[in-house]
Amino acid sequence: MSQATRKFIEEIKQEPQAQEQKPMGVMEALKEAAKEAVAAYAPGLTMENLWNDVKAEAVQQTQHGAHELAAALFSQGNSGFVMYPRGGKEDQEQQQDGVHGPTQPETGQQSLVQRVEAQRDAQKEQQQDRDQGMSM
Repeated sequence: MSQATRKFIEEIKQEPQAQEQKPMGVMEALKEAAKEAVAAYAPGLTMENLWNDVKAEAVQQTQHGAHELAAALFSQGNSGFVMYPRGGKEDQEQQQDGVHGPTQPETGQQSLVQRVEAQRDAQKEQQQDRDQGMSM
């Protein structure tokens, strides 16, 4: 070994942390690693917070299962499909505004789709009038 390597190894041996560490088994090492990982990636996460999240998800999944079972038992097509609404703060805000932005006021204004449909209907009527005029 080179002198630099030997010096580095001697420094590691003399550090107080190396002497303070107690030997631990595999399970203790895994627990310690999990605690360090949680502290690094999700600070503030506690078992209580984790338990509350798991509990809320289990309740929601149970409700969905009950709806699907009821739909499968009591629908005519024997299908368990149920359309679930999205459930989040962002989705609630979007639902208030509508899928394509703020809703149009009910003051007689037509949406773009309504205007396009009206134009298409008018063109069809003109075409039918032309066809009837030619047949006479």
